[in-house]
Amino acid sequence: KHGIGFSGETAQDLLAPLEAELERRRASDSEKQAEAKGFQDQVAKLQGEVAELRQAREEAEGRAAKLNLERQELEHKSGANALKLETKFRELELQKSQEVARARADADGFRRRMEAAEAAAADTEPDL
Repeated sequence: KHGIGFSGETAQDLLAPLEAELERRRASDSEKQAEAKGFQDQVAKLQGEVAELRQAREEAEGRAAKLNLERQELEHKSGANALKLETKFRELELQKSQEVARARADADGFRRRMEAAEAAAADTEPDL
């Protein structure tokens, strides 16, 4: 009628492939948007986990520092106790060695007195 010839194709026939392509692209865009949303959700989740892990690490480092300080304090106390025990041991060792020396001196004195008493007794015995 208007001088435009479609050689037997109607406008509907010409638009069908274009509409199909448009629909395919819309579906593809929807898939990409869904995929992007999934990635965004995953990133948000991972960021939350990273924050939790950082907090847990800081708490663990705090506990480790506290335990290290306690260990150092115990080592210091242990060293001080060991020094006290060693000093006490040396004092007891000196005391006991002095007691042994006095006992030996007493024993030597008793032995000399005994020998002197035996000699005096031998002098006082009548000769038979």
